[in-house]
Amino acid sequence: PPLDKRPAPEPVEPIIMHVAENEAPITPLDPGFAPDLTEPEQVFEPAARGNSRIVIQKGQRNDPVFRHMRRAYDAFRSGDYTAAIDSYRAALALDPLNQDALLGLAALALRTGDTGQARMHYEATLKLDPQNSVAVAGLVALQEGGSPIDRESYLKNMLYDRPTAAHLYFSLGLQYASQARWSDAQQAFFDAFSNDSSNADYAFNLAVSLDRLGQARSAADYYRRSLDLASGNHVIDMEAARARLEALQSAGGSAAE
Repeated sequence: PPLDKRPAPEPVEPIIMHVAENEAPITPLDPGFAPDLTEPEQVFEPAARGNSRIVIQKGQRNDPVFRHMRRAYDAFRSGDYTAAIDSYRAALALDPLNQDALLGLAALALRTGDTGQARMHYEATLKLDPQNSVAVAGLVALQEGGSPIDRESYLKNMLYDRPTAAHLYFSLGLQYASQARWSDAQQAFFDAFSNDSSNADYAFNLAVSLDRLGQARSAADYYRRSLDLASGNHVIDMEAARARLEALQSAGGSAAE
């Protein structure tokens, strides 16, 4: 991102990052973590038989798990967490091996502040798929023990095999932010947003890191982007983001229109 060499305006203070030792970190899951369920799954089924000829026609599977996942996904994106939880649980009752339902419940647990439930669902996902990068990133973000260097190395190793995984970059950015390594955090959040430019949480945290580095013009730009992208499914404090953007604009730190 472009760098603005002017110092941050005074006496306005930047928004405090969502990560702190005494509070749950922002989930590294993005709003599009669930599979694209826009179109129903298509299957081929035999049509009516005439003589010895078999005609194959395209039809739609009446899959109750699919219906629950579709409802959960829509509710999740609209911010109706209670309905989303109910639908993901219904899908999981019919298909206990459904990793998307487990990850959905983990993300919702984080949204409601239940880190214990989130950890349980991530661990259940990893039992089914030990290399699931979304679950790995989630557990790393929730990890209380261990060395920050070890967590950083683990995420970097994961990124070596998944260089476009936005949620891993985001989790790495959270690790840097918790250590006040704002330059490294800014790069990690930028990589996350570059790989998923529809995510308001990624844009917001990139703005905060730029703000901490005194890059007022770029920070204002990404605060604005985070507000433009925010919908029901986000973690950012929209009022705080608006207030900070207004402060930067008043101080002459707004991004060029």
